[in-house]
Amino acid sequence: MAAAAAAPLAARAQTPECQAGVERASTAAPLLIQPVVNGEEREVAPMRFVAPGGPLYIGEAQLKDWGIAPEKLSLQSFSGSRWLCVEQIGLKYQLDPAKLTLTLDFAPELYSGSRASFVAADRLPVTYGRGGFLNYDLRYDHTAGVSSLGANWEVGAFARPGLATSSFFSGNNDRGTIRLDTALRHDDPERITSAVAGDTITRAGSYGASVRMGGLQYQRNFATAPLLITYPSADVAGTAVVPSTVDVYINNAKAYSTPVKPGPFSVQNLPVPVGAGNVRVVVRDVFGRESTAVVPYVRYDSMLREGLQDFSYEGGWLRRNYTVESNDYGDFAAVATHRYGATNWLTLEGHAEAMADRGNLGGVVQVTMPVLGLVGAGGAVSTGDGTGKLGKVFFQRNERNWTVGAAAQQQSENYMDVASEPGQIRTLGTRQVTASARVGDRNWLNVLGLRTNDKTGTFDTATIGWSFSLTSSATLTANLSRFSGSQQPTNNVFSIMLALPLGERDFATVSAERRTNPSENNALLNVSRNLLETDSFGYRVLAGEQADAKRLELGAFWRTGVGEFGAEAADSFDVRATRAYARGSVAAAGGEWKISRYLDQSFAMVKVADFPDVQVYANSQPVGKTDRSGVAVIPRLSGFLPNTITFEAEDIPMEGSFGDNAKPVKIANRMGVLVDMGVLRRLSATLTLVEASGRPVPAGASVRIGEAEEEFPVARQGRVYVSGLERGKPNVLQVRIGERSCRASVGLPAGFASGTTLGSFTCQ
Repeated sequence: MAAAAAAPLAARAQTPECQAGVERASTAAPLLIQPVVNGEEREVAPMRFVAPGGPLYIGEAQLKDWGIAPEKLSLQSFSGSRWLCVEQIGLKYQLDPAKLTLTLDFAPELYSGSRASFVAADRLPVTYGRGGFLNYDLRYDHTAGVSSLGANWEVGAFARPGLATSSFFSGNNDRGTIRLDTALRHDDPERITSAVAGDTITRAGSYGASVRMGGLQYQRNFATAPLLITYPSADVAGTAVVPSTVDVYINNAKAYSTPVKPGPFSVQNLPVPVGAGNVRVVVRDVFGRESTAVVPYVRYDSMLREGLQDFSYEGGWLRRNYTVESNDYGDFAAVATHRYGATNWLTLEGHAEAMADRGNLGGVVQVTMPVLGLVGAGGAVSTGDGTGKLGKVFFQRNERNWTVGAAAQQQSENYMDVASEPGQIRTLGTRQVTASARVGDRNWLNVLGLRTNDKTGTFDTATIGWSFSLTSSATLTANLSRFSGSQQPTNNVFSIMLALPLGERDFATVSAERRTNPSENNALLNVSRNLLETDSFGYRVLAGEQADAKRLELGAFWRTGVGEFGAEAADSFDVRATRAYARGSVAAAGGEWKISRYLDQSFAMVKVADFPDVQVYANSQPVGKTDRSGVAVIPRLSGFLPNTITFEAEDIPMEGSFGDNAKPVKIANRMGVLVDMGVLRRLSATLTLVEASGRPVPAGASVRIGEAEEEFPVARQGRVYVSGLERGKPNVLQVRIGERSCRASVGLPAGFASGTTLGSFTCQ
């Protein structure tokens, strides 16, 4: 629905009537008039009317209150304000000077309008802290009489400038400890970029290969702005004459509804599915009148919206013998990838690689079309072993009930990139066709055809699959596949699997498979229980026959606040094995440290005073309880996304005092912060105050503890509730009785429990 363009009325010349009326209007007394604007009664407002017959002047502030855009009008300045001469824009109105009422209708394009987005704006700032972590993953394996022990571990330190990490592998072998990756990373959510110094992985682009290197990387990182819509989204716009409601329907289901003011409106970032389709927009005004428009859309996530850029630039020395040697680096290489959304239907990509003995340059063009869907083509040339060439084309079309796609890529034998190794057998060509369709409400069919070739021959894969939803959570699937090639015998495989839940966390699968080459029948039963994000127990049982051999595997897993532990035993393929693992972390942030679960995402250390066993939640999900010092670690928080941390208010004892039990926080990726929930331990008691004469302190008197500002009112018979008492010393109560004042000293007895009643105390 196209929005109506507002006329540039600011360029319209002032009428002689309006110019002549300024002097008289500036001296005329304002009239308090009851206006009715576009059929809606508004509050009484001051206006200037040059009688008899006008012109009528309305102030800029009043126009804004009515939703009129002053920038679309030509206003005149007098009496310290800016005014609209209604006659200047040819607006018809009815003014009754006797009743002081005004009726007028503004054109819809003069309104400021409304703008809404399905995606909520994220204005929560990132919270940074100082701290670190030490991750460990210990593994023990005993297979066929041979034992091995290994450990992956990672140390990290962070502050606002960035995150420094280094990871290692240690094992009971002759190699000892091997360094894996060491890097310093800085994420910038304002620029949506990341910079890395150290070990990193290059971006492959649409046709290249990623490699490990030690050097520098600067890239666009959309993970630092996870709510940003990077692809062309479905937006609708239009014009409302009066206050209305806009309902948006996607695939005949209402997806969004919002009230709009008179004037132009737009609704952005609608959650349309991938592919091409239509959005139906229904505008319903306050009188019940409706207007409907259908807006086509095309959405593919690999496209960039107009004007958006995505890039990655790397330079460094290629890593060799990764996981075998700690510091084995080879030749220098530079890699650059840049993508640009030229329009909402055209995305361009360029990719370049350079080494001392080779170079590579190419690009890809992607286009979306309402009928065809997503179409792309690209190519590259390389130097080093003659002139190598690569070309690719691809196509994708997604609809609600079916999808189809095809892709082809071919390269010459002498094509080289930074990942090419001497003597390496590389895939030279790929042809792929995929399709899927919904049949009825509960059936899906899918097919796949794939052909690859290298210098040794051709390899073909053909698969047809069927999926049937028995219930909302139980599924039956069947697949028939054929694998063949110039260098391998043909193998036909038929498989069928039933997957069904046994409870909220228990899951079972039963599968059967028949292979022709080698000829074998396989049947497996797998039953498992998933672990929760909080303390929980899980298991896995697998039993059956595979490759004409019995297979039995058992596993038990525990997740606690201090780590995750597991033990497994297997008797499979005539080999017996036992395995065990333990993985966790030591976390530190904001001056606190604690043993916790493995930290591979952002985390928060939650402080709830010093109260133990308080249940804490992350985004409404239970994640653990505080320890005896009142601290709990919440792992696996989403980086750069708002997370809501809460605690169970009922777990706070009577002596605890707090305001809100929820705090929103946004944390940088893989960093941690200390979140103080604002809980205070405050001892409280109810006691009786009497004056030196023995009479109760009169009701209405006020009490303060020491120099604290909080006051507590005295009730009848001198009874008063106070909070903020301390153990081990006298608590001085400052009592004010009208113009008089006195003091009372309250000592807490041994074993005092907060909230109990004490005796009488004399105020002197």
